Amino acid sequence: MVVGIGFLAVMTAAITSTCVEVARRRIQGSESESLDAKLDEIGVRLTAIERRLAESGAHGRDVGGQSSGASP
Repeated sequence: MVVGIGFLAVMTAAITSTCVEVARRRIQGSESESLDAKLDEIGVRLTAIERRLAESGAHGRDVGGQSSGASP
């Protein structure tokens, strides 16, 4: 009887462990997809900002209005 109870406990633990691992992978996968989407959005926004800076002629200038190039 003790062996039967021990076997049942081990089987229950194995099934529970499998269920928890599947749920963890599913949650982690959705977080990864969300992170990828956010990074893509940031990349698009950065490209738009760089394009606007290039169009306005401010590209290559530091905060103080000083040119970042070697020549004055």
